[in-house]
Amino acid sequence: MRDWENGRADATSIVFFWYLRNPEEVHFNEFKLRLGRFGGFGPYIYGDSSTRPWYPVKYRLNRHEVNRIIRKYVRVKPIIMRQVNKFQDDHFKDADFVLTMHYRGTDNNWHYPYQEIQYDIVYEKIEEVLTKNVGDKTEREKRKWVMFVATDSIEFLEDAKKRYGSHVVYWKNVPRVHEYDNAIHFNWGAAKSNFIKGESALIDCILLASGDYLIKLRSSISDVSVTVNPVMNYTMILGNNEVYDVSAPLPANMKSGREGIKYLRVLNPVKQ
Repeated sequence: MRDWENGRADATSIVFFWYLRNPEEVHFNEFKLRLGRFGGFGPYIYGDSSTRPWYPVKYRLNRHEVNRIIRKYVRVKPIIMRQVNKFQDDHFKDADFVLTMHYRGTDNNWHYPYQEIQYDIVYEKIEEVLTKNVGDKTEREKRKWVMFVATDSIEFLEDAKKRYGSHVVYWKNVPRVHEYDNAIHFNWGAAKSNFIKGESALIDCILLASGDYLIKLRSSISDVSVTVNPVMNYTMILGNNEVYDVSAPLPANMKSGREGIKYLRVLNPVKQ
Protein backbone atom coordinates (compact mmCIF):
# COMPACT_ATOMS: atom_id res chain seq x y z
CA MET A 1 0.00 0.00 0.00
CA ARG A 2 2.82 2.37 0.81
CA ASP A 3 4.32 1.97 -2.66
CA TRP A 4 0.94 2.71 -4.24
CA GLU A 5 0.41 5.80 -2.10
CA ASN A 6 3.83 7.03 -3.19
CA GLY A 7 3.17 6.26 -6.84
CA ARG A 8 5.84 3.56 -7.15
CA ALA A 9 3.77 0.37 -7.41
CA ASP A 10 3.18 -1.40 -10.70
CA ALA A 11 -0.05 -0.02 -12.15
CA THR A 12 -1.39 -3.31 -13.55
CA SER A 13 -0.94 -5.27 -10.34
CA ILE A 14 -2.51 -2.45 -8.35
CA VAL A 15 -5.61 -2.37 -10.53
CA PHE A 16 -6.16 -6.11 -10.12
CA PHE A 17 -5.30 -6.25 -6.43
CA TRP A 18 -7.06 -3.17 -5.08
CA TYR A 19 -10.06 -2.74 -7.37
CA LEU A 20 -10.94 -6.12 -8.90
CA ARG A 21 -11.82 -9.36 -7.14
CA ASN A 22 -10.59 -12.88 -7.81
CA PRO A 23 -9.57 -12.27 -11.42
CA GLU A 24 -9.08 -15.37 -13.52
CA GLU A 25 -5.56 -15.94 -14.72
CA VAL A 26 -5.28 -14.27 -18.11
CA HIS A 27 -2.45 -14.85 -20.57
CA PHE A 28 -1.90 -12.32 -23.35
CA ASN A 29 -0.79 -13.91 -26.59
CA GLU A 30 0.28 -10.71 -28.32
CA PHE A 31 1.44 -7.21 -27.46
CA LYS A 32 -0.70 -4.22 -28.35
CA LEU A 33 0.83 -0.74 -28.30
CA ARG A 34 -1.21 1.74 -26.25
CA LEU A 35 -0.46 4.75 -28.40
CA GLY A 36 -1.62 4.79 -31.99
CA ARG A 37 -1.38 7.46 -34.64
CA PHE A 38 -3.10 10.00 -32.41
CA GLY A 39 -2.73 8.09 -29.14
CA GLY A 40 -5.23 6.70 -26.68
CA PHE A 41 -7.18 3.48 -26.26
CA GLY A 42 -9.81 4.42 -28.84
CA PRO A 43 -9.02 1.83 -31.53
CA TYR A 44 -9.66 -1.00 -29.07
CA ILE A 45 -13.16 0.38 -28.58
CA TYR A 46 -14.24 2.13 -31.73
CA GLY A 47 -12.77 -0.26 -34.26
CA ASP A 48 -12.13 0.30 -37.94
CA SER A 49 -11.24 3.90 -38.78
CA SER A 50 -13.34 3.69 -41.95
CA THR A 51 -16.46 3.81 -39.79
CA ARG A 52 -15.10 5.56 -36.68
CA PRO A 53 -13.03 8.49 -38.00
CA TRP A 54 -12.23 10.24 -34.71
CA TYR A 55 -9.78 7.55 -33.61
CA PRO A 56 -8.03 6.79 -36.90
CA VAL A 57 -6.32 3.56 -35.97
CA LYS A 58 -7.74 0.24 -37.17
CA TYR A 59 -8.54 -2.58 -34.80
CA ARG A 60 -10.85 -5.57 -35.01
CA LEU A 61 -12.95 -5.41 -31.81
CA ASN A 62 -16.26 -3.58 -31.54
CA ARG A 63 -18.03 -2.43 -28.37
CA HIS A 64 -20.03 -5.63 -27.95
CA GLU A 65 -16.96 -7.83 -28.33
CA VAL A 66 -15.03 -5.79 -25.76
CA ASN A 67 -18.07 -6.00 -23.46
CA ARG A 68 -18.04 -9.79 -23.79
CA ILE A 69 -14.43 -9.82 -22.56
CA ILE A 70 -15.29 -7.46 -19.69
CA ARG A 71 -18.18 -9.69 -18.60
CA LYS A 72 -15.95 -12.74 -18.68
CA TYR A 73 -12.89 -11.43 -16.86
CA VAL A 74 -13.63 -8.23 -14.92
CA ARG A 75 -15.11 -8.41 -11.43
CA VAL A 76 -15.14 -5.15 -9.50
CA LYS A 77 -14.77 -5.58 -5.77
CA PRO A 78 -18.06 -5.48 -3.81
CA ILE A 79 -16.79 -2.67 -1.57
CA ILE A 80 -16.64 -0.46 -4.67
CA MET A 81 -19.83 -1.76 -6.31
CA ARG A 82 -21.83 -1.16 -3.13
CA GLN A 83 -20.96 2.52 -3.44
CA VAL A 84 -21.81 2.56 -7.14
CA ASN A 85 -25.12 0.74 -6.68
CA LYS A 86 -26.19 3.06 -3.86
CA PHE A 87 -25.47 6.10 -6.02
CA GLN A 88 -27.42 4.54 -8.91
CA ASP A 89 -30.38 3.83 -6.63
CA ASP A 90 -30.30 7.26 -5.03
CA HIS A 91 -30.06 9.27 -8.25
CA PHE A 92 -30.86 7.20 -11.35
CA LYS A 93 -33.41 4.55 -10.40
CA ASP A 94 -36.56 6.69 -10.52
CA ALA A 95 -35.44 9.20 -13.16
CA ASP A 96 -37.27 9.52 -16.48
CA PHE A 97 -33.98 10.21 -18.23
CA VAL A 98 -30.33 10.00 -17.19
CA LEU A 99 -27.72 11.96 -19.12
CA THR A 100 -24.08 11.34 -18.25
CA MET A 101 -21.37 13.86 -19.12
CA HIS A 102 -17.59 13.51 -19.07
CA TYR A 103 -15.62 16.73 -19.39
CA ARG A 104 -11.83 16.41 -19.40
CA GLY A 105 -10.68 19.88 -18.51
CA THR A 106 -6.96 19.93 -17.71
CA ASP A 107 -5.08 18.18 -20.50
CA ASN A 108 -7.49 17.53 -23.35
CA ASN A 109 -5.49 19.90 -25.56
CA TRP A 110 -2.46 17.62 -25.28
CA HIS A 111 -4.10 15.30 -27.82
CA TYR A 112 -5.45 15.64 -31.33
CA PRO A 113 -6.86 18.08 -32.39
CA TYR A 114 -4.84 19.94 -29.71
CA GLN A 115 -7.45 22.44 -28.59
CA GLU A 116 -9.43 23.22 -25.47
CA ILE A 117 -13.06 22.21 -25.86
CA GLN A 118 -15.26 25.26 -25.39
CA TYR A 119 -18.08 25.05 -22.87
CA ASP A 120 -20.55 26.38 -25.46
CA ILE A 121 -19.92 23.34 -27.68
CA VAL A 122 -20.65 21.02 -24.77
CA TYR A 123 -23.78 22.86 -23.64
CA GLU A 124 -25.12 23.00 -27.18
CA LYS A 125 -24.99 19.19 -27.34
CA ILE A 126 -26.45 18.85 -23.83
CA GLU A 127 -29.39 21.05 -24.82
CA GLU A 128 -29.91 19.05 -28.00
CA VAL A 129 -30.00 15.74 -26.13
CA LEU A 130 -32.26 17.06 -23.36
CA THR A 131 -34.69 18.63 -25.82
CA LYS A 132 -34.96 15.40 -27.79
CA ASN A 133 -35.34 13.09 -24.79
CA VAL A 134 -36.93 15.22 -22.07
CA GLY A 135 -38.43 18.29 -23.75
CA ASP A 136 -37.96 22.04 -23.81
CA LYS A 137 -37.12 23.95 -20.65
CA THR A 138 -40.76 24.17 -19.60
CA GLU A 139 -41.39 20.46 -20.10
CA ARG A 140 -38.18 19.57 -18.25
CA GLU A 141 -39.52 21.10 -15.05
CA LYS A 142 -42.40 18.59 -15.13
CA ARG A 143 -40.19 15.54 -15.49
CA LYS A 144 -37.58 13.88 -13.32
CA TRP A 145 -34.23 13.87 -15.07
CA VAL A 146 -30.65 14.00 -13.90
CA MET A 147 -27.26 14.75 -15.39
CA PHE A 148 -24.29 12.95 -13.91
CA VAL A 149 -21.11 14.97 -14.38
CA ALA A 150 -17.66 13.40 -14.23
CA THR A 151 -14.83 15.89 -14.57
CA ASP A 152 -11.40 16.79 -13.29
CA SER A 153 -12.28 20.49 -13.65
CA ILE A 154 -13.47 22.55 -10.71
CA GLU A 155 -14.64 25.25 -13.12
CA PHE A 156 -16.75 23.02 -15.34
CA LEU A 157 -18.52 21.33 -12.44
CA GLU A 158 -19.41 24.66 -10.85
CA ASP A 159 -20.60 26.05 -14.18
CA ALA A 160 -22.79 22.99 -14.85
CA LYS A 161 -24.33 23.29 -11.36
CA LYS A 162 -25.15 26.95 -11.99
CA ARG A 163 -26.84 26.11 -15.30
CA TYR A 164 -28.79 23.00 -14.30
CA GLY A 165 -29.07 23.27 -10.52
CA SER A 166 -30.27 20.23 -8.60
CA HIS A 167 -30.45 18.14 -11.78
CA VAL A 168 -26.64 17.85 -11.64
CA VAL A 169 -25.24 14.99 -9.57
CA TYR A 170 -21.62 13.91 -9.22
CA TRP A 171 -19.32 11.64 -7.24
CA LYS A 172 -17.97 13.85 -4.48
CA ASN A 173 -14.83 11.95 -3.52
CA VAL A 174 -13.03 12.84 -6.76
CA PRO A 175 -9.81 14.85 -6.91
CA ARG A 176 -10.45 17.97 -9.00
CA VAL A 177 -8.17 20.84 -9.88
CA HIS A 178 -8.37 24.15 -11.68
CA GLU A 179 -8.08 23.93 -15.45
CA TYR A 180 -4.75 25.76 -15.40
CA ASP A 181 -3.26 23.12 -13.06
CA ASN A 182 -1.50 19.89 -13.99
CA ALA A 183 -3.73 16.96 -14.91
CA ILE A 184 -4.76 14.79 -11.96
CA HIS A 185 -2.62 11.81 -12.99
CA PHE A 186 0.46 14.08 -13.12
CA ASN A 187 -0.50 16.28 -10.18
CA TRP A 188 1.45 15.15 -7.13
CA GLY A 189 0.05 18.07 -5.14
CA ALA A 190 -3.59 16.96 -5.48
CA ALA A 191 -5.21 16.40 -2.12
CA LYS A 192 -6.34 12.81 -2.75
CA SER A 193 -4.12 9.73 -2.54
CA ASN A 194 -3.23 7.70 -5.60
CA PHE A 195 -5.58 4.97 -4.40
CA ILE A 196 -8.49 7.43 -4.27
CA LYS A 197 -7.54 8.75 -7.71
CA GLY A 198 -7.81 5.24 -9.13
CA GLU A 199 -10.94 4.29 -7.21
CA SER A 200 -12.78 7.49 -8.17
CA ALA A 201 -11.81 7.05 -11.84
CA LEU A 202 -13.26 3.52 -11.80
CA ILE A 203 -16.45 4.70 -10.09
CA ASP A 204 -16.84 7.60 -12.54
CA CYS A 205 -16.28 5.17 -15.42
CA ILE A 206 -19.10 2.88 -14.27
CA LEU A 207 -21.47 5.74 -13.44
CA LEU A 208 -20.86 7.28 -16.87
CA ALA A 209 -22.00 3.95 -18.31
CA SER A 210 -25.14 3.97 -16.15
CA GLY A 211 -27.19 6.49 -18.11
CA ASP A 212 -29.45 6.58 -21.13
CA TYR A 213 -27.07 8.82 -23.10
CA LEU A 214 -23.42 9.82 -22.69
CA ILE A 215 -21.70 12.97 -23.89
CA LYS A 216 -17.93 12.66 -23.70
CA LEU A 217 -14.66 14.24 -24.63
CA ARG A 218 -11.56 12.28 -25.54
CA SER A 219 -10.63 10.14 -22.55
CA SER A 220 -9.75 6.54 -21.78
CA ILE A 221 -12.12 6.61 -18.79
CA SER A 222 -15.25 7.27 -20.84
CA ASP A 223 -13.85 5.18 -23.72
CA VAL A 224 -14.18 2.22 -21.38
CA SER A 225 -17.66 3.39 -20.30
CA VAL A 226 -19.06 2.79 -23.79
CA THR A 227 -17.85 -0.81 -23.64
CA VAL A 228 -19.09 -1.41 -20.11
CA ASN A 229 -22.52 -0.46 -21.52
CA PRO A 230 -22.44 -1.32 -25.24
CA VAL A 231 -26.09 -0.35 -25.95
CA MET A 232 -25.90 3.20 -24.62
CA ASN A 233 -25.98 5.89 -27.31
CA TYR A 234 -23.40 8.64 -27.00
CA THR A 235 -21.75 11.69 -28.50
CA MET A 236 -17.99 12.08 -28.84
CA ILE A 237 -16.79 15.70 -28.84
CA LEU A 238 -13.31 15.34 -30.27
CA GLY A 239 -12.79 19.00 -31.12
CA ASN A 240 -14.71 22.24 -31.33
CA ASN A 241 -15.51 21.43 -34.96
CA GLU A 242 -15.56 17.64 -34.66
CA VAL A 243 -18.63 16.23 -32.92
CA TYR A 244 -19.73 12.67 -33.63
CA ASP A 245 -22.99 10.95 -32.62
CA VAL A 246 -23.12 7.18 -32.21
CA SER A 247 -26.60 5.74 -31.98
CA ALA A 248 -28.37 2.46 -32.61
CA PRO A 249 -31.80 1.03 -31.77
CA LEU A 250 -32.07 -0.53 -28.33
CA PRO A 251 -32.40 -4.31 -28.10
CA ALA A 252 -36.05 -5.38 -28.08
CA ASN A 253 -35.88 -6.48 -24.45
CA MET A 254 -34.65 -3.09 -23.16
CA LYS A 255 -36.62 0.08 -22.49
CA SER A 256 -33.70 2.41 -21.85
CA GLY A 257 -29.96 2.63 -22.42
CA ARG A 258 -29.14 2.31 -18.74
CA GLU A 259 -30.44 -1.28 -18.76
CA GLY A 260 -27.26 -2.21 -20.61
CA ILE A 261 -25.32 -2.13 -17.35
CA LYS A 262 -27.63 -4.22 -15.18
CA TYR A 263 -25.32 -7.20 -15.46
CA LEU A 264 -22.88 -5.51 -13.09
CA ARG A 265 -25.40 -5.71 -10.26
CA VAL A 266 -25.77 -9.42 -10.90
CA LEU A 267 -22.02 -9.99 -10.82
CA ASN A 268 -21.54 -7.73 -7.82
CA PRO A 269 -24.61 -8.15 -5.56
CA VAL A 270 -25.15 -5.53 -2.88
CA LYS A 271 -25.39 -7.04 0.59
CA GLN A 272 -28.02 -5.38 2.75
